[in-house]
Amino acid sequence: MVKKGGSSTTEEYRSFKVAGSSIGHSGGTYISKSPSSAARKAAHKLFQAINHDPHYQHYKNTMSVKFILVEKTQGSAHKSYFYDAIKVPYDKPLERQIPNPKDPQNPIIIKYYYDVKLRSCHENEMHSVVPSHKQ
Repeated sequence: MVKKGGSSTTEEYRSFKVAGSSIGHSGGTYISKSPSSAARKAAHKLFQAINHDPHYQHYKNTMSVKFILVEKTQGSAHKSYFYDAIKVPYDKPLERQIPNPKDPQNPIIIKYYYDVKLRSCHENEMHSVVPSHKQ
């Protein structure tokens, strides 16, 4: 387990990686306390790859990505977790303002166009997506 924090507030984190996905993307390291929070981070990265990486452009209209998340924490059982990430677009983009350190008068505006919902899947649903995976 990865430990974060000072000596008095040590929290244990686990490491995960994407073993395979319906778009052919794998890899990455996601450090989190639970598999579901790591899966949420991974899902955002998968949709980011679809939106920005030319290799995944033919998945541009994909609203759902299935993927396998494997724990890789040292000493763990390296259990696999199966997820279906669903992209839910907002009717109107959400805007968030953060302070601009270079120009305090003009904050940085970040726009969010979609949310990601996760659904835990059964291993049987994954064989058609990533046939080479074995538990």
